[in-house]
Amino acid sequence: MDDRRMLSLSVVYRLVRSLLGLIAVLVRRDLSKDTQLLVSRHAESAVLRR
Repeated sequence: MDDRRMLSLSVVYRLVRSLLGLIAVLVRRDLSKDTQLLVSRHAESAVLRR
């Protein structure tokens, strides 16, 4: 029974770790898109000011 419990905990740990990794990737992707938009808007406004 102890082996099954350790196996279950191991599986749960790996699932949680994978989910957290996926969430981190999604958040980074959104932040990257926001940064690209801000940079392009800044460059556009700099060109318009010329």
